[in-house]
Amino acid sequence: MGRAGQWVLHQEQDIYRLDMDTRPQTRRPQEDVPVRNLVQVAREINDYGLMWSGQKAPPNLSLVPFWEAKLQHFKALAKQVEEKCVQPGFTLEELRVLESMEQRQDNVFGRLARQRKESIRQEQNIILAVLMHLPKLGRPGHWILHNEDLYHAELDTRPKSRKPGKPIAISCLSQGLKSVGFTLFWDGTGPPPDFDDLDYWTAKDKELWAKADQAEAGNVHPDFTPQEVQALEALERDESHYFARCEKIPIGVVAPVLSPTAKAAIERMKSARLLVWDQLHALWQLGLPGRWILHGEDIYLPELDTRRRDQGRIPDDDDNDGKRGEDNNTHSASVSSTEARARALAPSFRITAIEGLVGHRGDFGLRYDGAWPPPDFNDVAYWEAKLAHLQEKRKAVEAGQVEHNFTARDLMNIELVERDSQRETDAEKAAAGLARHIEGVEAWLDGRRDGDDVEERERMPSLQPQSKRARDEDEDSGKGQTKRAKTQSNERQQTWRLRDSEGIGQHQKNEEEAHGKLARRTCAHLA
Repeated sequence: MGRAGQWVLHQEQDIYRLDMDTRPQTRRPQEDVPVRNLVQVAREINDYGLMWSGQKAPPNLSLVPFWEAKLQHFKALAKQVEEKCVQPGFTLEELRVLESMEQRQDNVFGRLARQRKESIRQEQNIILAVLMHLPKLGRPGHWILHNEDLYHAELDTRPKSRKPGKPIAISCLSQGLKSVGFTLFWDGTGPPPDFDDLDYWTAKDKELWAKADQAEAGNVHPDFTPQEVQALEALERDESHYFARCEKIPIGVVAPVLSPTAKAAIERMKSARLLVWDQLHALWQLGLPGRWILHGEDIYLPELDTRRRDQGRIPDDDDNDGKRGEDNNTHSASVSSTEARARALAPSFRITAIEGLVGHRGDFGLRYDGAWPPPDFNDVAYWEAKLAHLQEKRKAVEAGQVEHNFTARDLMNIELVERDSQRETDAEKAAAGLARHIEGVEAWLDGRRDGDDVEERERMPSLQPQSKRARDEDEDSGKGQTKRAKTQSNERQQTWRLRDSEGIGQHQKNEEEAHGKLARRTCAHLA
């Protein structure tokens, strides 16, 4: 529960845990007593590492009423924290101690702080996804953006009316293969919220998706002025702007009424699929050992595929040269040459849509390339088993128990994946620079001094189109990179980039809507 929860622990005078102690500098361990030495019961129980530190003699801790009263005491305090009624009063020195503990890998506070930070990052990505989803709904979606205090500069419907210096910039980090930062801005009334508070981002996520659902149902009625409509129409005529490029979604379509049981089944299926998607990305981020696990999996994502199965490559005889480990479940060893070649020409078997789901498929871009006939992808037990399997593999990689056996060809495929990512990044930067140049020229033509009304905001690269010049430059530089791939592979292991997981990049344009739309329902599971 963050600092407020730590403050409750800090104020507790009697019971504490060594691994959750907020004031280790002032404790007197020689005078504190483990609870296990004070509890007399017929059989041994788990004391959970609790310590008695009261200034007075301890009560009879073998009596259940003591623990029931202590439990109710902490429940009441936890409720106060949830209701934002607890204000931490740590001194600067105490805060430094807590921050030092949160930097340690083996500390409970450190682990919880990392989990909270990761959950905030996931919420920010989901919020960016719904902000990108709203323009697809036409004017109702624009109206929601128009009245929202949280926005992205590339999706801003009223840039001319923003007061310079007022919006608060919030730096975020996208998920995926490519480490791409983006900035959200807050321009609301009253004091700004705590942007390090997970509850704020969770509530904003739910609020925006609820508004998007209302717009899709035809219940949002925009009320733009004629001038505002003209400004939006100008953006929609600009082929380089996201409002012009995004595909429009029909609104007002009434979804069929589902029973509570059917809804729960759909939510469970979406959650299981998204968690599998999340594990694939987590394995990729673990370097070559993690990618070795992905190399042998029948479920894959095209943007993380070390075998580049969606590139139409016909398998060679040396693809199974005996050097693969037991985790490499490549299909070419178990099927005929004719079938393998036929699959190579159309290798991407898209995961089937979720039965009963309306408006999108719910496949999250996942592909299958395993034994035939394929399994029933609408069987949630399959996805939950796959999730457990990937989690075990991830633990083995993190424990250093997995070594890769990539061939030179495999490493080259990984290099190609990296090059695709770098090419996209470079092109996006070039397009962003061109857009800023055009903006400055327009300001000059309007009789303003260059840059007077041009706010320096970080642009989201993947919302910009890929320019031909950037592509040509990347192709020229790629010729030299191919020759250096093998010698530089060890260095690249430490610098693998994250690709945007919310469907923002060109490679996931068709999956953008489904991924962003579905992720809102499963954020709690990921957290």
